[in-house]
Amino acid sequence: MKSVVLLAANTAWYLLNYRKNFILSLLNMGCSVSAAVPYDNDAEALEQLGVELCVVGCSQYGMTELELKELVGEYVNVIKRVDPCVFFTFTLKANIFGSIAANIQNVPVINTVPGLGLAFLDNGNMKERAIEFYRNSLRWSRKIFFQNNSDMIFFIENGISSEEICEVVPGSGVDLDAFPYVPVGESLLTGCFKFLYFARLLRPKGILEYVEAASLLRTSGYKVDCIVAGTFDGDALYAISDMEFQRKIFENDDI
Repeated sequence: MKSVVLLAANTAWYLLNYRKNFILSLLNMGCSVSAAVPYDNDAEALEQLGVELCVVGCSQYGMTELELKELVGEYVNVIKRVDPCVFFTFTLKANIFGSIAANIQNVPVINTVPGLGLAFLDNGNMKERAIEFYRNSLRWSRKIFFQNNSDMIFFIENGISSEEICEVVPGSGVDLDAFPYVPVGESLLTGCFKFLYFARLLRPKGILEYVEAASLLRTSGYKVDCIVAGTFDGDALYAISDMEFQRKIFENDDI
């Protein structure tokens, strides 16, 4: 009988884009892989890799007591059905609610914290709730992976996790077959240099500072193209609107 590995994240898109090679490695090792994710535009592509899709109602934003109860129940039902030998969780809600469900079902859970998330930028009630949720849910985790030292230190100092189970890894990695390395050509260095902003258009991700920096470079005489490749995330905390972004561009009409 194949060992079943269960993964959870707040979108199928996340697992497909950030954990594809991990999934393929598990499948090549002979494991069965199931994924507890909401159904989105990338769900079918995830299934085509050979992953069993277990749809759960994990929204990307917000965190309420009602959602806590419902989502934990959904994760419990998934765990009961697929009977995994280990549960890997990614992203804040999967880490919190998935870990609670794994604890209930006595399944080993391994968490990855790629970043603290927008909730931790708030110095009020939202941040305190997120800390408390994490503190109560990760106490039985077998391992917690971080992608920077400051996040790991924050968890340890706030009593969320013990130092013994924490480890920092150097990022999620990049699939060099899908995104091959291309050396910088001499013509690029002597011509117009291009900067790329690749992220959601959220204030903490520096989009407004990026626009101002582009204006500063251009007015200083540098030949640059500053490109934005991202989405307006209207429901997200700290999101900017299309209108606000356009206004910022017009304020810096030299770019």
